[in-house]
Amino acid sequence: MFVLEIVVQSLRLEDGIARMRLGSSDINSLNVFRKVVEQGSFVRAQHSLNISQSSVSQHIVKLEERLGFRLCKRGRSGFSLTEKGMTVYNQARQIFQLIDDVSDELGEMRNQITGHLKIGIVDNTVTERNLPVHRALDQFLAQSKFVEVDITIGTAPELESKLLNGDINLALTPAAAQNENLIYNEVYRERQSVFCGASHPLFTEEKITRAIVEQHKFVVRPYGDLQEMRYFKKAHAAASASNMEALAIFILSGRFVGYLPDHYAEHWIAAGEMRMLIMDEASFLSPFYIVTRKEARASRILSAFSTQISRCIEDATRKQHPAASE
Repeated sequence: MFVLEIVVQSLRLEDGIARMRLGSSDINSLNVFRKVVEQGSFVRAQHSLNISQSSVSQHIVKLEERLGFRLCKRGRSGFSLTEKGMTVYNQARQIFQLIDDVSDELGEMRNQITGHLKIGIVDNTVTERNLPVHRALDQFLAQSKFVEVDITIGTAPELESKLLNGDINLALTPAAAQNENLIYNEVYRERQSVFCGASHPLFTEEKITRAIVEQHKFVVRPYGDLQEMRYFKKAHAAASASNMEALAIFILSGRFVGYLPDHYAEHWIAAGEMRMLIMDEASFLSPFYIVTRKEARASRILSAFSTQISRCIEDATRKQHPAASE
């Protein structure tokens, strides 16, 4: 509450017609409004905020009365923002980012790690032993008891977009093409190989060559810069998938071959539902980066978590490949 009162003293909300000074109750209502927009409905927002749906509605009505205009349309047709509602939402995001920054700075002045850490992680990495995000999170929170943490899962393009928009402040992701407004620090390399499903013609083929694989349809990631096709130059990309789970579904269908992280395919290989094709030769290493915004303030919370995840990755790699670390 101390942080909130410091921030609201200097905040103004402007709709292009009139200006108003924000008080603590306005900030609370703006937070409810922001959650409704981000959750896409009053019902989902109530669970996120842990308040009743009637309380959510009261906050929105109260905020609309204070502002003097409608923020959103709600009813049987669903939830949607008005034009002014979108403007207020964008301003609310800036306000809460400022609150997070002030909380972070005050914590640093007290020699504490405080604030709101919003992490983005690329989809389907939880099975990778060499990328122990859960262990890094455990150790980070043990040292940072006053930090609120959110985790968002998405594809690499989605996470980069969220970073640039300020929706997250750190991402752990591969990157086919690097954005000039972001900072990329490589921390790990994920091995990916080409696979087919159990009902695919290649599954029982004894001798498999590059030319044979190139005769079959490939599924690729549109955001991967066709990295999968660099070895199989004559192959035909017949389908695209937005994420790893979608790739796996295509491959398991038996109609396509495609690339998956080795760790992600282990389960299906053990169950006899997938087969790796052309071991080693056709595989590639995909770099993973800790990504942050260039203009982001150098904060203790980001530095502490980045350091922790890097250490955990180093420890995991050392345990998996002890000879290489000697």
